[in-house]
Amino acid sequence: MPIRILIYIGLAIIPFFLRAGQGTREPKMELALGLALAICLLALFQGRFKARWNPWFPAILIYLMVSYPFAPPPVELIKANVPNLWAWKPTLAITIFMLMILTISSLHLRLRDRRLMLSIMTWAGVVMSGYVFMQFFGVDQFCIQKPDWYWPNRIGGTMGNRTVVSPFIAMVIPLAIYLRRWWQAVIMFIAVAMCHGQMAVGAMVVSLLFLLGTRGRRRAMVTAGVLVVMSLTLVIGYAFSERGRGFIDDSGRFPAWKATLEDWRQPSPESAPYSHALTGLGVGSFSYVFHQQHDGEFNKPFRHAHNEYLQVLYEMGIIGLVLMLGAMVWVFKKNFSWRDVWYGRANHYRMCLLASFVCISISALGAFVWQLAPNLFYTVVILGLLHKDMEANEVPATPNA
Repeated sequence: MPIRILIYIGLAIIPFFLRAGQGTREPKMELALGLALAICLLALFQGRFKARWNPWFPAILIYLMVSYPFAPPPVELIKANVPNLWAWKPTLAITIFMLMILTISSLHLRLRDRRLMLSIMTWAGVVMSGYVFMQFFGVDQFCIQKPDWYWPNRIGGTMGNRTVVSPFIAMVIPLAIYLRRWWQAVIMFIAVAMCHGQMAVGAMVVSLLFLLGTRGRRRAMVTAGVLVVMSLTLVIGYAFSERGRGFIDDSGRFPAWKATLEDWRQPSPESAPYSHALTGLGVGSFSYVFHQQHDGEFNKPFRHAHNEYLQVLYEMGIIGLVLMLGAMVWVFKKNFSWRDVWYGRANHYRMCLLASFVCISISALGAFVWQLAPNLFYTVVILGLLHKDMEANEVPATPNA
């Protein structure tokens, strides 16, 4: 079976995959991991891997193994220390999905192959938006709705709740714009707004402004001005205005983030008087440790930090966060050029992919987006396409400045 067929299947099925009697998250992740592993093994057997790829990726994989002995021991069973037992599943997942990025970047993809991938993603976003509309009107056969007077809490698509489905829909809007399917973009824009997820709405707006700003120097300057004004308004409003603070709904995140930072800085009981600020408490540890140490302190148990970067800092320390951010910056350096933007020569295809990545990366500041299979699988495909070298069938945009 061609590798690209498995990619198409994953893009089409993973966002909607459910199993009776189970939650909305684990079945999707199991399917995503299985398909990603199959894709990587096929690429290995067919000799598709290329040696040139993001140099930060092998550094991250090596660091995961090097940092492992520095994590505090989590539990003792039958008087036998079981070191970092939760690390293996996320370590395996990180390895498989990084290899999938390498696989996609190594494939020879024709223009119609790439357009079909983007088309499947946008149609998935539209179908998910349609399900959101149905849930808005109280129509849902497959997922249990919350009996809540606040209508956005009835919305979750097939992903659980409004704060996790809205980033997924928002991240594919730039892809619909690349395909010039404006009606799809409008439908998804409305669905994201209906979810009332402030982080997703903000990420969507910033990503669309970013995309607009890549279309020449005039638009770049206007976009930069708008972003500066928006940022200052939010910061000043939250810092000095009671109404501004009331506008931002943190859903208990801010106190949890503060506690996360304190846990990261202070020595852990198992290794006192040493802290694990440099190497973290162990990848995968947050979901098991944090809510146990802060039982009853917040309005709900936080099994995720609701901030991917903060969770990486907690689990992998300063070194892990620097490696992660370095890999992300490398993607931008490879695909983004101020000179091309200034003179209106930026490649529209790559700018739309970058806008999608910007959207999900900003959403990661307020949600656990990359711990959900649909967002993760789509991000991996987008990164794989961004890691590919420029090909002859990628025509740069006509200068319009």
